[in-house]
Amino acid sequence: MSTNSIRDTFFEECEELLEALVEGLSAMEENAEDMEVVNAVFRAVHSIKGGAGAFALDRLVSFAHTFETVMDKVRSQVLKVDEELMLLFHRSGDQLADLVEAARDGREPNAESEATILKELEAHLGDADKEEEFSFDAMSLDFDAGPVALDLPDEVASVRRFDIRFNPTPALYANGHEPLLLFDALAELGALSVSADLGRLPEFDAFDPNDAVIDWQLSLETARALGIVATPLDQVESL
Repeated sequence: MSTNSIRDTFFEECEELLEALVEGLSAMEENAEDMEVVNAVFRAVHSIKGGAGAFALDRLVSFAHTFETVMDKVRSQVLKVDEELMLLFHRSGDQLADLVEAARDGREPNAESEATILKELEAHLGDADKEEEFSFDAMSLDFDAGPVALDLPDEVASVRRFDIRFNPTPALYANGHEPLLLFDALAELGALSVSADLGRLPEFDAFDPNDAVIDWQLSLETARALGIVATPLDQVESL
């Protein structure tokens, strides 16, 4: 399948996800404490972000990441939904749809509306939510970031190094997935180095190809935002 075909499929899926988002937000108006509905809204936004990351649609990823982070606070019952927040969620859904459409059609989205809504969403996030820290327990991914000391012009975005410990589970391979897909996605974001840890590899007679015994150490140097770097990791975690 060509890249264009995959991209077209992504935007078709986005239409379905946006419909689910609208339906979910309407249901939240009736009962914002229904966690099944809240989770469905969160998953719709999260899925759009994950697909957008695969095509380096940074602007779409960034907005969806902020939107889902606020929604996650509702999921965890840290944030209570009132009429004002519900209206913000509807506006965020409209803006997300505009960003998807703009990315599909190759046009500029409504920047003024985007900036306004982002500011209002971020007002519901504390400092801890805005800090660039991630953990991925489900797939045994250890994720650390540190600055890279490079002599760059002031106008060039700061390059950071992200050290990622990737320990696949047998389920990853059982579902037909390969670590190479994650490596390819990360390599699109910057300079990636990969090394295999064979410390758990058994003797040949005891080797079972269905076991996940090879761990991976990755180092990524990139100027991309952490939300962009996290997207392929989010996708692996959900497999």
